[in-house]
Amino acid sequence: MSCDISDVQTEKYNSEVQRQSRGKEDEEKEEDDRRLNLKVIHPPTVYNSDAGEDLRSRLLELQSRFTWDLKKEDLNLEDFRTEMQHDTALGLEQQTYSAHSYGFLAYLRYLQGQLKEADSLLSQSEKQTIQCFGEESERHLIVTYGDLAWLKYHTGDYTQSQTYWQRVQDILVKCPVDSSTDLHPEVYGEKAWTYLKMSKSYYPKAIECFCKALKLQPDDCKLNKGYAITLYRTEEDITETHIKESPATKQLRRAVEINPEDGVLLSMLALKLTIYQKHQEAAGLVERALEVGPEDTQVIRYVAKYLRKQEMFDEVLEKVEEEPNGMRQFVYRCYAEFCHYHSIQKELAIKYYTKGLQINPTTSEGRHCIKKLKLMAARRHHNNPRDTVAWGILGTVVKAEAQRFNMSDRCSALSSHLQQLQSRFTWDLKKADMDLENLSTRLQDHIDLKLGQRGAVARSYSFLAYVRYLQGRPKEAESMLSKSEEKTRECYGEESERRLIVTYGDLAWLKYHTGDYIQSQTYCQRVQDILLKHPTGSTTDLHPEVFGEKGWTYLKFSRSYYQKAISCFCKAVELQPDDSEWNAGFAITLYRTESLSFPITMGSETSQESEESPATKQLRRALEVSPDDAVLMSMLVLKLVYYKKHHEAESLVEKALKLDPDNPHVTRYIAKYFRIQGDDVRSIDLLTEALKKTSQSAFIHHQLALCYTNKKRAEQRWKPYNNQKVKQWRHLAIEHLEDAVKIKGSFILAMVNLALLYAEEKNFSRAEELFQQSSLILSQSEKSSCQVFHQRYGDFHRYHTKKEDEAINHYTQGLQLIPLAQEGKYCARRLKQIAERRLSKSEDDGGAYALLGLVSKAEGDRKTAAEFYEKALDCDESNHSYLSELYELRVELQ
Repeated sequence: MSCDISDVQTEKYNSEVQRQSRGKEDEEKEEDDRRLNLKVIHPPTVYNSDAGEDLRSRLLELQSRFTWDLKKEDLNLEDFRTEMQHDTALGLEQQTYSAHSYGFLAYLRYLQGQLKEADSLLSQSEKQTIQCFGEESERHLIVTYGDLAWLKYHTGDYTQSQTYWQRVQDILVKCPVDSSTDLHPEVYGEKAWTYLKMSKSYYPKAIECFCKALKLQPDDCKLNKGYAITLYRTEEDITETHIKESPATKQLRRAVEINPEDGVLLSMLALKLTIYQKHQEAAGLVERALEVGPEDTQVIRYVAKYLRKQEMFDEVLEKVEEEPNGMRQFVYRCYAEFCHYHSIQKELAIKYYTKGLQINPTTSEGRHCIKKLKLMAARRHHNNPRDTVAWGILGTVVKAEAQRFNMSDRCSALSSHLQQLQSRFTWDLKKADMDLENLSTRLQDHIDLKLGQRGAVARSYSFLAYVRYLQGRPKEAESMLSKSEEKTRECYGEESERRLIVTYGDLAWLKYHTGDYIQSQTYCQRVQDILLKHPTGSTTDLHPEVFGEKGWTYLKFSRSYYQKAISCFCKAVELQPDDSEWNAGFAITLYRTESLSFPITMGSETSQESEESPATKQLRRALEVSPDDAVLMSMLVLKLVYYKKHHEAESLVEKALKLDPDNPHVTRYIAKYFRIQGDDVRSIDLLTEALKKTSQSAFIHHQLALCYTNKKRAEQRWKPYNNQKVKQWRHLAIEHLEDAVKIKGSFILAMVNLALLYAEEKNFSRAEELFQQSSLILSQSEKSSCQVFHQRYGDFHRYHTKKEDEAINHYTQGLQLIPLAQEGKYCARRLKQIAERRLSKSEDDGGAYALLGLVSKAEGDRKTAAEFYEKALDCDESNHSYLSELYELRVELQ
């Protein structure tokens, strides 16, 4: 079924657009849109609400974790996450297991609201499946593609959802099921493993699915194993002796028959056989399990359980010596429990409790050992107050606890020392302020393309290291910091020491967080050595290199830190006025700050002032220091447009393109210049080339979309216009803005414009959904983004839902945020239009006068505002809101 709008719907839609274009309101809106240069996004395929519902009904027919009635309340999400991430699940072959576990973890991430990560995990599941099964992978991907179809649907990407739905259909056509069943064995198997992994309450469903799968593929080793494990877990509480073997025991035998080298199955079967007093066979299975899986933690656990039951711990104690500390401590504690409560060997119990304690007294196992040793010592003292063994036990415990507290004291002292370092770990960088995925992509591009001035690549490695730390990848973070140190030394040679103060501070913190306190202390000392060798001047307590590094960090990580970046660059430039890096950083930060407050767009008003802004002056200063920096030139070009210095701007454009034509930062700024000048074709050419180098740039995708939007609007000005051309430009804009939103999930401007385009297509439910998604991140956004949100939401209600009261509410909020900004003025015009239209119908409309009063007050004309509120009160004398506003205005006017 096609998801495009039918010819009849298209004709109706075009007719409606042409009809509306003749109205006065829409002429006003078109003019305002040109002023605002609205940046729109749209999904690649046009969907109306009926089409969305139709897609959903087809998705419900898919075999997917989204359709298997998996309830969030049945799952322990945190335990499940830990199990998946530590690869301790089912002991499958590595690639097959990875494919399964990526799929399980993806659904978990969906339930936790982490949709991007879920998408990434499903892609990894697909990759692992293809690697594992090769040409036979298609049927194994039915569920994965079903999950992807649902995930894309829930993120609003109906086009991709449809694509994955179609992939499933293609597989089903290519690989039809037998008439005796409606599912492939691979699907039954995936469904069964899912039920097995997700919750004990789903075990009966897992058994049913494994049974159906095995009827179709009776010799499949993974299916037999899964069925055996499910039955084993179902019977786990059965401990009494039986004569007849249980279903789980029989199935374990069958699974071992098919896969005799599986240590987990062998050790599980050994445990079952102890119930039937088949000790000799069980012992042989244990021996075999330890041969084939000596390092498998699942095998060790089952064998330890078996040996505890059979009083045969000697062998496992030998095997466990090579295991990690956590496993050894677990086994020692288990053996001590066995000696304490079963074999009644108190001395051995003390010995192994002590061994467990000495591995690490701070873990739960270590604390358990301390507790048991204290109890044993107390009992011995009760029987004999002079029992030297009891005193020895207590001495061991006290020493361990002292070690624990001494370790804590040392950590506390080190932590206090670390807090004094200049480091990204001490600069109050909040994870919530950053878009880590987008930041990671951009930094990797900077490294790969070697973008920026001298030392920029070294800084990018440091920035990326901190991102990796926040992402929970400390090993990668350490590697990145080592590369940063290496690049810094390559770049600055003998002058590199002061530039490594922050890098060593970061390494000290990273080592501390990974528990390597000795190395942490070593890096702390390196910082102290540098500070002793290079003391700061009396006018400041930091080196200019530290101020500079701090400034670049604040600039790179979040818009919310721009003011901090300005402060740091000011101090760095004050100490080293001719340093190219600090001057460039200062200029870029001022440019971005001014761009947020006064965005330069096609059709926007240019300044009549002769006095240039701080950013413009600093860009000129930075170019004095670095006259061949094409990025700074291209930024200055955009500032000069604002001051109508077109001749100078054109000269700099030519120079920048000659100096660094392959730098994507240069091309994107120059492309923006061409777009503002109305040359969309040249802008598109430049941006397309830039995109080849940095495909994950939300900025470039966004700029391309603006160009295509301009071309769409230009076509729409013709009466009548060519609907096919409009649709063509719109869809090109859609493609790039969809990419921009995917790359940068906090792109509010893109989201709300996408919502308006959905509204154009009459898909109001999807539009409302996007506005609601945007509203969730408003609290973390700047005022300018909030203002754009309210202005667009006002348009949505005024022109599409026809809910005028809602439109007034959002226009009012937008106006009050920044009254003199473009969006603020736009909201004021809209409110005036609404008020004037209402007054043309009724001169006694108090609400209309109140709107005019509100606008006048926001514009600073309090006298006129008071007059309007007086008229509003004449119409509605009992309105306390009007009276309150009038009172405040009169007080201010006195």
